[in-house]
Amino acid sequence: GLANAREIAGVAGVDVLHVGCGDMLMAMGKPGEFGCPEIAAAVRSVIDYANKAGKTAGFGGDRDLTRQRRYITQGVRFVTTQADVALLLSAASARVAELRTE
Repeated sequence: GLANAREIAGVAGVDVLHVGCGDMLMAMGKPGEFGCPEIAAAVRSVIDYANKAGKTAGFGGDRDLTRQRRYITQGVRFVTTQADVALLLSAASARVAELRTE
């Protein structure tokens, strides 16, 4: 997909170019290396292709807030970094912890 991102961005009906960081890192032979320069370059190129085509850039899989903020600052507008069940569980766990401290 990354090698064809420019062409994909030009397809009518495609609204979002999205980098699945975990899958891409596996394909790169760098599983779990979310901070590596290669994935940052991949996200940057997708942002550039999306912007040039008037599409939305997206990324997911990386739960690090610093990198999420950086990519958002660079132009990502669609972020999928955690499954809905995980978000709900996290919020519920935080609430229980809060209630237990009162």
